[in-house]
Amino acid sequence: QANEAYSFQTAISYFEDSYLLLPRLNTLLSAANMHLEMGNVEISREIYARLVRDPKASAEAREMAQRKLASITPVQSECWPCMWLVRLVVRIRMPPSRAWMHL
Repeated sequence: QANEAYSFQTAISYFEDSYLLLPRLNTLLSAANMHLEMGNVEISREIYARLVRDPKASAEAREMAQRKLASITPVQSECWPCMWLVRLVVRIRMPPSRAWMHL
């Protein structure tokens, strides 16, 4: 509902909370999509890249993540000074059961 109402921040919060309670890759993909919609390019890029590498992800999820990665232009991703913050946020928000996601 929050996604449909264009309340992307609320949607991100719901997807991330849901993922922490019940880690499903499609939920993580949805969170990445919301981050991209809000302009959080580096966070979404990191999540998409991890999904592409995850052997547990379905072919459909990996394909969508790959398409999203390809759609991010170099101009969108020129936020290198904030990469340390992105990596910290991603580490903090990922549950311990997802050790493969650590940078």
